Amino acid sequence: MSRTLEKLLKVALGIGVIYAAYKVGESMEKDKDKNLVDSVKSELDSEIEFVVGLIKDYKDKPNKTKKDRDNLDLLNIKLEQLKKQK
Repeated sequence: MSRTLEKLLKVALGIGVIYAAYKVGESMEKDKDKNLVDSVKSELDSEIEFVVGLIKDYKDKPNKTKKDRDNLDLLNIKLEQLKKQK
């Protein structure tokens, strides 16, 4: 009887170790996903700032050519797309 109990205890201990490793891995994956999301948000914010700066430069330009106006329109479209992604 004690041999059976000993084997059962070893199996339970092994299952406990496997479960703990699984939970640690799951926790690390959640942290990784959160860091990835934060990184993407940061990149998106930087890109929005950059596009807003370009739009301001084009708006402040005194003598706009047709190409400048077209670029300004495209930048406004890009800004709207970026805001939708946010």
